[in-house]
Amino acid sequence: MIEAYLPAVLTAIGSGMKAFGIHQQGQAGVTAAKRRQAAGEFEAQQLEINAGQAKAASQRIAYQRGRDADLALSTLRARAAASGGGASDPTVLNLQADLMQQKAYNLASALYEGNDRARTMRMQAAGKRYEGALGVADAKTAKRGYNFAALTSLASDGASIYRYSKGITPSDTASDTWAWKYGAQ
Repeated sequence: MIEAYLPAVLTAIGSGMKAFGIHQQGQAGVTAAKRRQAAGEFEAQQLEINAGQAKAASQRIAYQRGRDADLALSTLRARAAASGGGASDPTVLNLQADLMQQKAYNLASALYEGNDRARTMRMQAAGKRYEGALGVADAKTAKRGYNFAALTSLASDGASIYRYSKGITPSDTASDTWAWKYGAQ
């Protein structure tokens, strides 16, 4: 008697295993996406650290450029005084004004470059985070599809088991599809 139900039982076990496998495939996709998201988050954090370092480096460069300009101004004044002229000579004043303008430009330029590099790195970090979030969302959508495929597989195999338990063979349903579909047996 058990032999009569053995094919149906084996089909049911196989169907369950197939559905579980399909479900696990979807879960594996989500897990992989979350791992890629974690790697992207790590990269984003590194970019933010690099952004802070780029900004700090630009501040150091700006400080050095300001110091260089101050030394140039000091040298100009010392040479003007050593030449016998005064620090209030129009040529000396014009040179001092030019040096001060150049100093302001160099400071602003160094700070801008560092801030721009930092901004770019922060944007890259945000992009990595967004990319990770999209990957997880896509994987979850795919998982829903896998879950639906698992349910479809169970339903299809369940119909096969039901037909087998009623003694309906595939050749019977192939020749009389309408009768099987609408229960007119």
